[in-house]
Amino acid sequence: MSEIYLKKLEPLTLMYIKAETFPEGITPAWDKLDKTLKSIGGREFYGAAKMIDGKMEYRACVVPLDENEHKQLGMDTFSIPAGNYAAKNLIDWHSHIPEIREIFMELNSKFAANPGLYNLEYYLNNKELIIMLPIFDKEIEKF
Repeated sequence: MSEIYLKKLEPLTLMYIKAETFPEGITPAWDKLDKTLKSIGGREFYGAAKMIDGKMEYRACVVPLDENEHKQLGMDTFSIPAGNYAAKNLIDWHSHIPEIREIFMELNSKFAANPGLYNLEYYLNNKELIIMLPIFDKEIEKF
């Protein structure tokens, strides 16, 4: 199991498919995103989750290839501001899906999360995932 570390994230603009339900709707959202894209090679994929009006909202996301791609594909976009995240890697994530929730719970137990920002999953590749909890700047001293 990997160690927790600090990850600084630059601002991101993401195209997304919103899951209709959580957590059941996550896989269908990713399937729809895959079908919408012309190709998935060389792309950066993120999962984004946040409590909104007492409900968890999940978005299957991808960084657009250019500023017009979302219009061509009929997708919405949103922005993730630069910030600090408590992060932990998960190897062979396909075989360890329940651990994603467990890692978020572990991060939440150790750090004050910024509820105004999205919790993120960054899919480095088909094997490795970085799980990221947005934290307040004062939490940096814990690293």
